[in-house]
Amino acid sequence: MLASPALAGAHSFAASVYGNILVPSPPVPAPARRAALSVVAKVKVATPQDDRIARHVRLRKKVSGTTERPRLSVFRSNKHLYAQVIDDTKQCTLASASTMHKSLSKEFEYSAGPTIVSYQLLLLCLRSSGLG
Repeated sequence: MLASPALAGAHSFAASVYGNILVPSPPVPAPARRAALSVVAKVKVATPQDDRIARHVRLRKKVSGTTERPRLSVFRSNKHLYAQVIDDTKQCTLASASTMHKSLSKEFEYSAGPTIVSYQLLLLCLRSSGLG
């Protein structure tokens, strides 16, 4: 209980409830907060070349050329066609042909890019070598 106003003045920061002096206690430290976890998702954008390589790897898991039945690989650029007959068991190219070969480039002008006719000529070259 407060006996005198002088004592009450000494505890001016204290409050009085029903005559009892309420002195604020020292602050209790808050529980340590955990650092906020930040998750950053990085998205890798695949280039067209990456997509092409992924398709090639996926296909090569399923297809392989043997000595009895070699694999035909065809690549088409904007200007030319390239074809290879490949034996995967020996890991070698048995035959190759291209629209850049002298025998084919003399017959046609490929300014417009490869056509069905040029593809047929490539197959004719491969067959004439006895492997196609």
